[in-house]
Amino acid sequence: MKSLTENIDVLDINVKFKDVQKLEYQSESALNGQRKLMFFEFVPAEINYNQNIYQVKLRLKGDRPIHYADKDKWSFRIKVKEDKTLFNMKEFSVQKPVTRNYIYEWIFHKMLEKEGILSLRYKFVKVIFNGKDLGVYALEEHFDKYLIESNMRRDGPIIRFDETYGNSENLSEAPIVPFNSSQWSQPDGIILVDKAVNLLEAFRLGKLKTSQVFDVEKLAKFFAITDLLGTQHAALWKSMRFYYNPITSRLEPIGFDGQHGNLSDTEIKENLLTSTFALDENSYFSNYREWFKLLFNDPSNFDRVFFEKYIQTLERITNEKYLNNFFKDVGEELERNLILLHMDAPLGVARINSSGPDLFKFTKDGFYKIQYFIKELFHQFPERVHAYIYKLSSNKISVEVGNFEVFPIEILNLSYSSKGELVNLFPNEKNIIFPKKLSAVPSEVPDYKIIEFNFADRNTINNNTIMKISYKILGAKEVKTVEIYPWLRIEKKTVTDDLVRSKPNFGKFKFLDIREAEKLINIKPGSWIVDHNLIFPEGYKIVCGRGTKLNLSNSAVILSYSPFQFVGEKESPIEIYSSDAKGQGIVIMNAGEESLFKYVLFKNLSNPTHNGWELTGAVTFYNSPVTFSNCRFVESRSEDALNLVRSAFNIENTVFSNTQADAIDSDFSKGRIINTSFYEPGNDAIDISGTVINLENIYIVKPGDKGVSAGEKSFVSGKNIKVDGGELAFASKDLSKMKINGVEINSCKVGFTAYQKKPEYGPSSIEADNVAMANVGAPYLIEKKSTVIIEGKIIEPNENKIKDMLYGVQYGKSSK
Repeated sequence: MKSLTENIDVLDINVKFKDVQKLEYQSESALNGQRKLMFFEFVPAEINYNQNIYQVKLRLKGDRPIHYADKDKWSFRIKVKEDKTLFNMKEFSVQKPVTRNYIYEWIFHKMLEKEGILSLRYKFVKVIFNGKDLGVYALEEHFDKYLIESNMRRDGPIIRFDETYGNSENLSEAPIVPFNSSQWSQPDGIILVDKAVNLLEAFRLGKLKTSQVFDVEKLAKFFAITDLLGTQHAALWKSMRFYYNPITSRLEPIGFDGQHGNLSDTEIKENLLTSTFALDENSYFSNYREWFKLLFNDPSNFDRVFFEKYIQTLERITNEKYLNNFFKDVGEELERNLILLHMDAPLGVARINSSGPDLFKFTKDGFYKIQYFIKELFHQFPERVHAYIYKLSSNKISVEVGNFEVFPIEILNLSYSSKGELVNLFPNEKNIIFPKKLSAVPSEVPDYKIIEFNFADRNTINNNTIMKISYKILGAKEVKTVEIYPWLRIEKKTVTDDLVRSKPNFGKFKFLDIREAEKLINIKPGSWIVDHNLIFPEGYKIVCGRGTKLNLSNSAVILSYSPFQFVGEKESPIEIYSSDAKGQGIVIMNAGEESLFKYVLFKNLSNPTHNGWELTGAVTFYNSPVTFSNCRFVESRSEDALNLVRSAFNIENTVFSNTQADAIDSDFSKGRIINTSFYEPGNDAIDISGTVINLENIYIVKPGDKGVSAGEKSFVSGKNIKVDGGELAFASKDLSKMKINGVEINSCKVGFTAYQKKPEYGPSSIEADNVAMANVGAPYLIEKKSTVIIEGKIIEPNENKIKDMLYGVQYGKSSK
């Protein structure tokens, strides 16, 4: 094999028997659970290298058993004695390549070196221990002045967070200490150590920003490289080492213990960026979130300079050419090292956290995948920023913006078109909007921020103006644009002042007699003013008797989840009205049992509307059965005097007069109307959708639009229906059917019309017998495919698109 002929440096280590026994004892103690409580002790040894003898001291090293469990694979920390050095190093470690994941740690250091970041000298050697060939080891430089000199820096202390004390995952408990403290014990040295330690401590406490403590150019490159290579273990606070540069008075990172993992695509995505570790509670490194928040995600101490350089470096090194050029530059050395590794690491999938034969097969694919996944984050589609109009005044636009990206963003401008020209507005102040947490919990939404833009001419914006904001990830080149939603994201009143979510308050009204045991609420006889909303809960029965008057004022609404029993008398009806024309109406919702209204007058009521919640009926029943007998609906100020939704109903001997729009509107309900009259409704007398209804003895006078209108697959059966005056007497549309008998139509513009209005439905039909028409302008408007049968005779269709003729065009009333 070629690997056997390849030259490799050989370290022939010799340790006396008694000292080997010490090492064995320490190994056993560590394996018995005492590793965290003990320090491995040095023993004397000598190394024969190139026929030169070096006096050294060595000890076992490593936190994991993989370093010290197998005597034939022990890891050592070695210090060269006297004035000598080995490989120009005074102190270094040797360990099996598996402990640093083979070639990947070498790649990590080579990339750091090429980017001008402090890196360790790292090479592969053969180790012989007391005459036994232990095979290929990785030699890794330790932290001292020789490291600093080899990286062409002026001597300065190297410091770290010491994880030996307390919880190894708790940053706040770790003291900051120098390496080789004896070297810095003199006054001049103590000054430098004090400065280095104080800077890092001030950063930990949030008293100094990143750029005030670190060389941000190098720190940004360091974190970007750990992201690209999947060596983020080196970015944990417990792994990081910092050199204090006495000239710049800044700390510089030193690469160490990258531990590139062999990860699946899913694992790569979940642990992709150091800048997101503080956001992601499920990250492998989530226990170190405090450290990464300090660096990347602390709004109170965020360092824009550092973050922009980090993003700029990520963009640069995720260009595919970067990796191509890197592997081209290191190709020969990489190939040689791979040959050395395979001297005793057979080809196979690496097993970096287990015992047994060392298997290893190098691939670049993981690096290119990481490149691709990072680029995907920069170019996500659709854009992950949401913007809502917050406030629009005469000279200012306020926009509420939420950031769903994984990076902080900056809003650049707001733009819209006015009279063919593009208008650009710029934020009143610089802004940074931080991302949401990367959590599976749906409630984890970002904190929205209000961005304000001044502008000179309010008239350049109308309700149809499409506004956009442009933004970019902080430090990135690409500018992204999203459309602003022209509504509020959330209005405080929706939470604090919402009628349908308000608690029942019936106990505050003195005119109510509450019988809790019977679940009965009586409205006392008399005249009562309801000047604020009255809400009844479910599970009761609300009872009102003869002569009682309820005067709704001040936008008051009566909302009930229980049925009503309102029974008046012919000579002494119950009256529900609004004397100030500001009172609203009545809503009975999900009441369960049937309500009864007998001899009740509803006058001058309007549809309930409250903080964005708006109904169409002055009196509304939703999913609640009801009977009206001998009632009157007068001068309703709403789209519907009575709106029935998903409710069974009976209406008899009732009068609707002078309603603003529709008298009765029924949606997806079933019921009957008998012996009932409609006088001059502003729109339709009876308008139904998805409803089955029976009509008997109906009299309609001068409807503003239609007498009876059926839509959305309704069915109307009826007899003795008279329509005097108005626009259209009977209209059937959208798969609805009418079957009626005994019809009289006088002085209407249209008698019968059948057509399709909505594309999702189809043609309609009318079948009528015993029909009498007088002074009717167009007896029939029938669309092709729809059917009208009068007295058993099919009336031929005579129009194509009837919808385009109605609703105020030629016939009827505009629905706008």
